[in-house]
Amino acid sequence: MTSVVPLDPAAPEWFPPTAAPGQPTPVDVDEALARVLDGLVPLPAHDVPVWSALDGVLDETVRSGSPLPAFDNSAMDGYAVRAQDAVDGRRLRVVGDVRAGRPTMLRVGPGRPVG
Repeated sequence: MTSVVPLDPAAPEWFPPTAAPGQPTPVDVDEALARVLDGLVPLPAHDVPVWSALDGVLDETVRSGSPLPAFDNSAMDGYAVRAQDAVDGRRLRVVGDVRAGRPTMLRVGPGRPVG
């Protein structure tokens, strides 16, 4: 069981803080946060080994001298299937294989998935 003291309905809901003699005047949380954020200065960038960069933030855009990967890559294994061919759960014969980085000239038609 918790004991509570009823509030005096005539009392104000909040009493503004007052400063003790010789102390700074108290401020609310929003004002205190604004003062702290206004005083922040970004640290200068510096080089670190890649294994030490965890949780760091890049100071400049990363650029590559060549495309990476060197070919179009979906980064997924799977099958290309037309939705209307798979609706009723019928069996489909795989008509070809497409390897990453190796263009192919397979034609995908009705009921002919490519893996």
